[in-house]
Amino acid sequence: MPRRLCIAAILLAFVSSAAAQPDDPGADLGGSEIAPTGPILDQGRFAPDGKGFFLILADDTRTPAQVCRIPTPRAKPVPLTRHPEGVARFDVSPDGRRFAFSFVTADRKRDLAVCDADGSNTRTVASTPEDEDYPRWLPDGRLTYVRAKGSARERSGRAAEIVLCDAAGQVGHAFPVPGLTSRPAFSADGARVYFARWKSETECEWSRAPIAILEGKPGETEFLLAADIDDVGMLFDVEPSPDERRLAFGWCRAPGEVCEVHLLDLSTREQRRWLASEKHTIYIEQWSADGASLLVSYDAPRFSESFLGLRLVPLPEELRRPSERPSAAGPLGAANLRLVRLFQPHCPSITLYPPAQATGLANPRCPRCQTWLATLLESEQRSVRC
Repeated sequence: MPRRLCIAAILLAFVSSAAAQPDDPGADLGGSEIAPTGPILDQGRFAPDGKGFFLILADDTRTPAQVCRIPTPRAKPVPLTRHPEGVARFDVSPDGRRFAFSFVTADRKRDLAVCDADGSNTRTVASTPEDEDYPRWLPDGRLTYVRAKGSARERSGRAAEIVLCDAAGQVGHAFPVPGLTSRPAFSADGARVYFARWKSETECEWSRAPIAILEGKPGETEFLLAADIDDVGMLFDVEPSPDERRLAFGWCRAPGEVCEVHLLDLSTREQRRWLASEKHTIYIEQWSADGASLLVSYDAPRFSESFLGLRLVPLPEELRRPSERPSAAGPLGAANLRLVRLFQPHCPSITLYPPAQATGLANPRCPRCQTWLATLLESEQRSVRC
């Protein structure tokens, strides 16, 4: 082959290869990309005034990550905070005038700080021997965060508590949640708190409770969903929709396996899968104000080691409509159907949903009396009643 033709063939192959490279690595999740990708991109929030988004971003892995604002999707980020240690987690106040954020200290723990929206007037509001992390503002201007010792991967042995304080860091009350594995989320009116926790090495629960428990007042924690995970399993954030009809939560059985986002109907307790990806770990950030879309961040390990994306994913039409309760005679098989029929006279609330069972996230116990079907089966109890 002549040299000129050889060079032309090489150039053509290069151009074709470049064109084949994905310019939207999160396309499998649907929706649209919000932020330009970078070496470090983490945690996104809608701006309270509805004009743009806030996110954590760093130009390279040597630069401390800061809170930035982008006025429109894929616009150039504008840095706001200027903390020398960088920002780990953050939230913006309901009036948009302040940020609360955690940062890594010199001794590798996390403390909590508050600053004005332009990054000025930064002051540390919580610093103890434990980690202070996951700040969330309530609609009335009070601040919550998680104080914990040890990693969330320590399962039920992790000591953690949800702390309620004012903007100056004056603690009002701390509510212990052993085994807490997700950042707490709150209903739009601030009346209820949602969280996930490890109840044992292989059992996890999603629950909600009235905000009164964070104020030191009586309140009952309500069980929502349970999962029995046999291997390493990972749980991710929870987020109730603005109308509190649905709870979005993420779950992955083990590193490297499919990561999923599910929706739980909070009135019927029906669970349906929304997103699933073999390429990315999906992190739930925030619902849009109308509850029609979910802001998610994700990593893309097949494309880069530390790259994350921020994406706005619309809720599919079929998930917006209330679905009919699935038949217990589906993939569960005759044996499970027989169990349901056997124990429903004693626990009328017991229901097994085939879609949930198929993914390993069933609701295998009565939501009223908290009795597990497996326990009833093993002990052959027949007298249990709600």
